[in-house]
Amino acid sequence: MWRRARLTALIGLLALQPLSVSLACGYEDPASIALGSLNFTYPNALWVGTAVWQARQDGLLPAAKALASGPDAALKAGQDGRLEAMQALYQLRRRLGNDPAMPPLSVVFTPAVMWSRLAPQPDKLSLKMHVSGPQAGDVVMVTEPAALQAWLSGSLTSSQLIDNGLVRLYGDESAIASLRNTFIALNGRDNEKVATFSEAN
Repeated sequence: MWRRARLTALIGLLALQPLSVSLACGYEDPASIALGSLNFTYPNALWVGTAVWQARQDGLLPAAKALASGPDAALKAGQDGRLEAMQALYQLRRRLGNDPAMPPLSVVFTPAVMWSRLAPQPDKLSLKMHVSGPQAGDVVMVTEPAALQAWLSGSLTSSQLIDNGLVRLYGDESAIASLRNTFIALNGRDNEKVATFSEAN
């Protein structure tokens, strides 16, 4: 009798718990939840992953590295991914310079949902990594490190990067247009440098 009463009380307590608490046990995948939230807030953001896959098939991007096996493989892959993302962000800051007219830019890399923010300052372009998300008025860029590095290295033009969906931009339309123009202008200046170098040699 005592055992039965105790079981009834336990069932009653469980019934009072919020549904989210009951579902959090064992079946919740934080990475999937973060990606789902990103795609909800920025519609079709996850199309970037498909675009990157297609670009690899078409030869626009290098083939993905083969995944190693073994107990330490996941840890090493995560470390390599973070390093690749950090390198791409530092290169992006150098490439953009410090144009006061550039709108603040929040970059989110998928599938890790890693946020960083670039904002013009009086003396330099500020870069903050691992921020919680964008600030009001930011242009949000959804991309993957491999796509950004391909553009930074010159193997992809700005038009290829944008038109193939390897980046997706969200925010105020005029701010997005300004950022697109910045990217295209940078690409044009790079082409001019190449042409000048070729003529000199």
